[in-house]
Amino acid sequence: FKKNVFRPKSTIDTSTQNSSGKVIIYKSELEYLSRCILEYPNIETGGNIFGLSTPFGIPIIYYVVGPGPNAIHNVTHFRQDFDFLEKNADLLVEEHALHHIGSWHSHHSLGLTQPSQGDSVSTLEGMRECHLNSFLLIIGNCRNGKSSVRPYRYYSDGRCELLRWVILPDVSPIRSIYDNIH
Repeated sequence: FKKNVFRPKSTIDTSTQNSSGKVIIYKSELEYLSRCILEYPNIETGGNIFGLSTPFGIPIIYYVVGPGPNAIHNVTHFRQDFDFLEKNADLLVEEHALHHIGSWHSHHSLGLTQPSQGDSVSTLEGMRECHLNSFLLIIGNCRNGKSSVRPYRYYSDGRCELLRWVILPDVSPIRSIYDNIH
């Protein structure tokens, strides 16, 4: 590493029993994540997360964006189609007042259920550049035709916390409207 590269201060807390944090997500968005992961069982895929926070700072995921048509999928790397992300981000902000609160990608069948060191470094550097206090990163896996997803929250001080899912039933109201229009 270069001298000026930001390094995380602590390791990831992967114990769900000790995790005090949670993230709220609609069932439709969790199912969409799963479908995207299962479409690419042997290479990484990913996307972005849009939502808001409760007055208590709990993130609520209203809409998950998948990979764009020009996204780059490799065995150990995913890069989103920037034009696709920018178009969807602009529309979700303008039409629904949602914020880009995180990103997601799969580690497919590698068996790595938590963010890699590279994931942590790039997330924290991006947060610092954008002056963010926190950012979500969801890591997905694919094994035996089934997917799993684990939510993590990074903080500007370098901490990373494994969160607990709070799953709201049914379809996100934003997905219903946004998908019908766009």
